Amino acid sequence: MDSDIIHLEEKIAYQEQTLETLDEVVCELNRKVARLEREVGELRAQSGPTDPAATSDEKSERPPHYGGFGSSVG
Repeated sequence: MDSDIIHLEEKIAYQEQTLETLDEVVCELNRKVARLEREVGELRAQSGPTDPAATSDEKSERPPHYGGFGSSVG
């Protein structure tokens, strides 16, 4: 009977240690994700619009085959 209790106590101690380790890993990953989200936001802000049709200057510079149904490509 005592060996069963000792065995259960060992299992609980191991599980507590594992939970603490996993908690540390999750917290570290959360910090990394938050940092990466900030960096991506900053890069998006620096790069400007991502849609080629977003500005009129880019529309005039696009090749004719980008024109769709009314394009000059035959």
